[in-house]
Amino acid sequence: MAGSPTTHRKLGMQFAEQGYVTINVGYRLAPENPFPAGFDDCVFAAKWASENVRRWNGDPSRMAMGGDSAGGNLAAAALLALASDSTAPKFRAGVLIYGIYDFPSTIERSASQRAIEGMARGYLGAQYPDALKDPRVSPLRAIKPGTLPPCFVICGSADALLPESRSIDAALREAGIPCESHEVADMPHAFMMIGALSACREGQRLMFDFLRRHL
Repeated sequence: MAGSPTTHRKLGMQFAEQGYVTINVGYRLAPENPFPAGFDDCVFAAKWASENVRRWNGDPSRMAMGGDSAGGNLAAAALLALASDSTAPKFRAGVLIYGIYDFPSTIERSASQRAIEGMARGYLGAQYPDALKDPRVSPLRAIKPGTLPPCFVICGSADALLPESRSIDAALREAGIPCESHEVADMPHAFMMIGALSACREGQRLMFDFLRRHL
């Protein structure tokens, strides 16, 4: 519902500085463009990247997908959708940064249920509440063996979404999918965007180390 390639340009540049061909995806935002518009755009972008990355000397067999907050939700959902499509590109790693992975559970345990429900209504539009359990909305519900590549999961201990990261870590491990998870002490939501924090720099170090090992 918010954000753009411009808001995440600095983070994208940090991936590029590590030597990665980086595609900073813009997708249609709700409520003007409710679900599945943003999800469809991310799946389209993943396929487009695989077909076009050689133009920048990239290797379509060594690709990762990631996102933070809403982008973490969309990355997980898009990776699951691609895994179920035999003609789609297969990614070698997922980077899931303090996302929502199961809307019903997030709403149920939230201390600000009205605010979370408002976000869900804005995102789903006329499909609220029926689509809350759709795996394209709540990807945690579709995780099973072989559905996702190895994943890097990170969240701050002061983030209200920490239970979501713990839940997807547990689901990945139960499905036998390699998962590297980190809880960063005292960090709030969006700390990976705050370069002045030593915790941000350490989180990025861990993330890039994970990518080097899997790409």
